[in-house]
Amino acid sequence: MQNNIDNRIESFKKDVITKRALYTLKQKEYDNKVLEIENLKATFDVLKKTSEFLNSFSSSVRDRIAQEIETLVSRVLKSVFNDRYSFKVKSVIKRGNTEVELLIHDIIHKKDIDIIESSGGGLADIVATILFFSFSEINGGGYLILDEVGKHISADKRVAFFKLIKEITNTYKRQIIYISHQVELIDISDKIIRFSSNGNNHVVVE
Repeated sequence: MQNNIDNRIESFKKDVITKRALYTLKQKEYDNKVLEIENLKATFDVLKKTSEFLNSFSSSVRDRIAQEIETLVSRVLKSVFNDRYSFKVKSVIKRGNTEVELLIHDIIHKKDIDIIESSGGGLADIVATILFFSFSEINGGGYLILDEVGKHISADKRVAFFKLIKEITNTYKRQIIYISHQVELIDISDKIIRFSSNGNNHVVVE
């Protein structure tokens, strides 16, 4: 009798542990999905603002600005992905109105890719970051604050991307404040401020 009860208790404990582990896993998957949706919304917002901004100009001015943005974003994509991708700003006529489409061009497969639907290697992350920089530069410059930039870029591409960001900011004489957990940023940063927390206490370590 006692053995039977002990076995049932042990089985119950294992069942609780298993369910708790599954719950933790599902919670982590849910959190990742929420973060992914937030990142997509942020990327979409940058793309939308850039398109609307370009649409606000006459065709000649729009083409000139679009060419500058194309050149800068393509330069970064080609450097990070070994000449596989470039960036295109395409004007199309829809319902009698001119609209701007922002696309990634796959040079190897000779096809255009929707930025939001792109996957692998953080293509959308790179484009959104450079567009955000370009949009800010056109609107008067100043410093930029970037939160977890490059988080979705694969580790083998991250260093090259960060070095290019450093080069671009030096060229345009811009200051960028990064908020990140990525160690790759340490080597290219001019100043590092570390935040440490212990319970309710937060400490700044310079």
